[in-house]
Amino acid sequence: MKIYADKKYTKYLTKLLRRYYKEKEPYVETVPNGIIANEHENGYGVFDSHFKFVKSSLQNHKGRKGQFVPNFNHEDIPYVDADAIYLCHLGKNNFGHFILEHMNRAWCLTDKKYQNMKIVIVDEIGAGKVNDYIYVLLGLLGVKKQNIILLDKTTQFRNVFIPTPGFDLSTYWTDAYCNMWKYITNNVPDSKIYEKIYVSRMAMPMDRHTFGEETIQNIFAKNGYQIIYPETLPLKEQIALIKNCKYLAGCAGTALHLAFAMKEGGTVYQIKRNTPLQDNADTQYAINMNKGLNSVFIAGSVESVPTDHWSLTPQIIGMTDYMKKFFDENGFKYNKSDLKIWNKELADYNTALANCNTQKYATKSFKKYIIKYVSCFVIGRARRNRFREFLKKLLKYEY
Repeated sequence: MKIYADKKYTKYLTKLLRRYYKEKEPYVETVPNGIIANEHENGYGVFDSHFKFVKSSLQNHKGRKGQFVPNFNHEDIPYVDADAIYLCHLGKNNFGHFILEHMNRAWCLTDKKYQNMKIVIVDEIGAGKVNDYIYVLLGLLGVKKQNIILLDKTTQFRNVFIPTPGFDLSTYWTDAYCNMWKYITNNVPDSKIYEKIYVSRMAMPMDRHTFGEETIQNIFAKNGYQIIYPETLPLKEQIALIKNCKYLAGCAGTALHLAFAMKEGGTVYQIKRNTPLQDNADTQYAINMNKGLNSVFIAGSVESVPTDHWSLTPQIIGMTDYMKKFFDENGFKYNKSDLKIWNKELADYNTALANCNTQKYATKSFKKYIIKYVSCFVIGRARRNRFREFLKKLLKYEY
């Protein structure tokens, strides 16, 4: 691992990443006549036929096995005479969260004996549908669309199979999870082969835009990197492009998580786009470790208003001393003319910042802190989430 940043961030990140380790291989637990509970805001999970909660169905979240175990009516539970895999809950229906936190049980689907079973996704948020990328990813694991059940209510099955998590984004990885991504990428036909790829955020909506990126990505392009815009490409094409590259670069974000598709020995360059210490470098590091990839983190933020990793307040990157050192040490060619567009990007950033109510942002950040701190004292993840939603409404927190 290589970090191009100040001593404070380097020390913080180095200490943070020490907690990662390789876990023993996961396994599949079988529950005859198992009940998959979905009590929505009151919780979800698997119970045996005697209504005892099965602990292996707990969701691992940042290394903590904490989840509210629901109560439910034991009478008149619908029965499905089929074997079912307890895969995950739907969550926020977000691509990044799904591949990191909801695919961690899908490793078992590389075994064909599980592929034709019913695959259960608990719809605890009442969305009523899943995004296409879920069908794509599970399809690449041999699952037919008609075998995917989006479970809206508590249901009993002939047998429920519970794969234990093969990956936790804050603590461990396993070979089984890594092999799952190899299985997925092997089922994607080859596309154009680029050794070096830069994943750009410039095609994203303006509220997710990173100012200054054009200057930086143009230098990458000048040095042999193919620029791609993931949001404009089908998921299979994204995987097809990235699986054969040796160097993957870009700003911190979900696009770099596609490093899951890379081959062992590759390198991921992540540009930090906010100034506070906390970002998603630990998440990216976990992915890279799982796949046997080299990690390089570069401090690129030059923002004047500190932002969270996920932020609606404008962010900007530029030719920091650390970015320059990275380019120089790695043999990148560039000159003053490559930085000409920078002044325009800085002006655009300042305009966007002026149009953004920074006082409102500061108030929002304070409210976010209060909500996060106070809710920590609520026991049970489901109860805690409900309490957070209550506080958001009470404090008129916009999210």
